[in-house]
Amino acid sequence: AKADVPLKANEYVAIQFLAVTLSLAFGMILFKNLAIAGSLAAIGYFSPMIWVKIKKSQRIREFNDQILDTLIMLANGLKAGYSFLQAMEMVSREAPAPMGKELKRVLKENSLGVNLEDTLMALNERVDSEDWDLVTTVVLIQRQVGGNLAEILDKIGFVIRQRMKIKGDIQTKTAQAKVSGLLVGALPLGL
Repeated sequence: AKADVPLKANEYVAIQFLAVTLSLAFGMILFKNLAIAGSLAAIGYFSPMIWVKIKKSQRIREFNDQILDTLIMLANGLKAGYSFLQAMEMVSREAPAPMGKELKRVLKENSLGVNLEDTLMALNERVDSEDWDLVTTVVLIQRQVGGNLAEILDKIGFVIRQRMKIKGDIQTKTAQAKVSGLLVGALPLGL
């Protein structure tokens, strides 16, 4: 669910079993060596896991890239007089995947009778995003305490924008040291 891979658990295990079996057979037929075939089988075993982790990180990155636009649209919808659920429904129609898909899922779960707070917390668990965790916390507190949610969302958008700027500055300023460290670490192996 976190990687948005439309596979059931048994289908995933079947793919993993096929990858191990085929890579083992390929290694035995081509190399006629059990050690090489075992190495290929290990690669076949771990490759579906790596693929799912890559898909998950891509999805989280795409989700994080859409948070600012979503906050702006939610705040504008609230300023236009929509309720929070109506604004979320509007954003779910306008936003591309994965944000639109996740908000549609939240609305669907809410329409089936699940509490909005629980659906937002479930979304928070699915996406593993620090920025969205901040948004969820603010919305839940606002629903209990009250206040102008549109203004709060604008401020959260500003905070997230500043965090992204600082992260970019840190990456820029540490890039040279990281590359130097990689080169120094690879130098003995290269020699």
